[in-house]
Amino acid sequence: MECHFDLILVIDIDRITRSTRAAESGFIFDTLRQHRVKIATPNQIIDLENDEQGLFVGIAREFAKYEKLKILLRTKRGKLARLRRVCWLTARSPSAIDVKLIQQILGVLRRG
Repeated sequence: MECHFDLILVIDIDRITRSTRAAESGFIFDTLRQHRVKIATPNQIIDLENDEQGLFVGIAREFAKYEKLKILLRTKRGKLARLRRVCWLTARSPSAIDVKLIQQILGVLRRG
């Protein structure tokens, strides 16, 4: 397969390393390395053929994966907390009549 790119531009290295699947991000970097494609961020140009820069990308990839998992966990916890407080997750907020009806239903359910 012929490569048509010398450089890939990203705002931050973790934008292409956040996959939670190691095989997926490994495939991306193996492909870039195989085709000698460099990665350019606003702060640096990364050459994956350079062992030190490859190590840096590997470490950044692990931190990005960890960060993504933490973000997903916090988002899930926040949604559950909102549901427990009977907050709405949709763009359309319920009308006053809907709220009163739902509060009555919840009251009946709580009493058993």
